[in-house]
Amino acid sequence: SDHIRCACHTLQLSVDDAVKKCFAIKILLEKCRTIVSAYRNSPPLLSAFESGQAVHLNSDPGYKPTILQKDVSTRWNSSQFMLHSMLHNSAVLKRTASELGKPELQLDEKEWKITEELNSILTQLKQATETLEGEQYPTMGFVVPVICTLFQVLDSMPLSTPEAREAMAELVSSLKKRWNVFDSTLFVAMLLDPRFKHLIWLSKNQINQAHNELRKRTAELIGDSKQGEQAHGGSAEDRKHPVH
Repeated sequence: SDHIRCACHTLQLSVDDAVKKCFAIKILLEKCRTIVSAYRNSPPLLSAFESGQAVHLNSDPGYKPTILQKDVSTRWNSSQFMLHSMLHNSAVLKRTASELGKPELQLDEKEWKITEELNSILTQLKQATETLEGEQYPTMGFVVPVICTLFQVLDSMPLSTPEAREAMAELVSSLKKRWNVFDSTLFVAMLLDPRFKHLIWLSKNQINQAHNELRKRTAELIGDSKQGEQAHGGSAEDRKHPVH
């Protein structure tokens, strides 16, 4: 049978590619990990952080206190979870680091801006991953639409920092290399999926390819079925009504 690579894992590999090639992003993520680890592993720091959350909640009733999350290399989207948790608690982190006199536990304004834009990029990857790893519905038909839509969204995303733009360029480059050619099985899966009545993500040539592949596989299935019937003495219908 055909081997179809895991789309979610492939997306994560592209994120890894971008981080490895962008030194500034790699350093920023390491600094974020250091800050998060410091608060998570030190009871006095954690207590100061939680006190800061309580103070911030009094001034901003819409704020919801959440824990700081550290990324894990083996967990998809964990870098986005970490960045999001820091951005959500940015006011608390700034105040706590200042009150404790620990500038090493703080990002500067430029780093916060890069973090914000990197989080926006990674959020798009997270949403794509969550769609493709759904357990309550068939996902193979989603691969082509999700990847094509992802390219469109990333291409139109406004970024102001050179670091985020570099990360975006490396990410898109890796995605294009890894998704340079879609497996024809994915085209057939989308063609058969009733959720996609209009194949707007495919070129005319790809639509023709999908139809041809579907005809080919249908013919193969019919041929296999006939061979199976002959091997077992005709079809079930023939055996019900034998010719005398």
